[in-house]
Amino acid sequence: DDAPIGGAVPRPGVLRALHAIVGHRGPVYCCCFAADGSRVVTGSWDRRVRVWDADSGERLRVFDEHADAVLSASPGPGTLVVTASWANEALVWDVATGDVLVALRSHGAAVNGVAWSSDGRRVVTASEDRTAKVWDAETCEQKCVLKASGDRATGLAWHPRQLTVAVGTADGNATLWDVAAACSGDAMETDGKAPAGTLLHTFRGHRARLGNVEFHPCLLYTSP
Repeated sequence: DDAPIGGAVPRPGVLRALHAIVGHRGPVYCCCFAADGSRVVTGSWDRRVRVWDADSGERLRVFDEHADAVLSASPGPGTLVVTASWANEALVWDVATGDVLVALRSHGAAVNGVAWSSDGRRVVTASEDRTAKVWDAETCEQKCVLKASGDRATGLAWHPRQLTVAVGTADGNATLWDVAAACSGDAMETDGKAPAGTLLHTFRGHRARLGNVEFHPCLLYTSP
């Protein structure tokens, strides 16, 4: 008999909303906390990035530097955040000052996803142009190119302790890449272009677009 002692039946917890964050004029495609936890960053179809106080829900800043819908956001060191847009670009912001520090522009189509490495030194972007690219977050230098699995790159994640990137694609596959050599400068360039990462594995099984990939300490999670 698995009944609780005393006959009491446990009730599921009820989540209480702390704030309703309202202000965008279109669907909100992404949100994240700044690394210090003090601010929430949202990105929308309305082309704007909005920054909110995490404690009060008050709107602090509105960024309108993107020329098209904002599709993805990822926190970096301190008050830095990187956002990606349909306008083929990713921008690194300081959400405390409102300044754009770095613009990452070389994709030939919309940038669907963006992620900051755990050491804060690199950013990876995933694009409709069927590539993912690794960048130096300070200099905007393109460190390497990952040619997905033949379809649009839709989601990605950094390994929490290694220079390894997982990329999800629109055909339902995920690929795992070692980018350590490229990031250290030991990889060879081809025709003057950034070197390619080393493909480690290809994971197949989903029957639709992969919108999200995440690392667990021992596993890689994927979801539509």
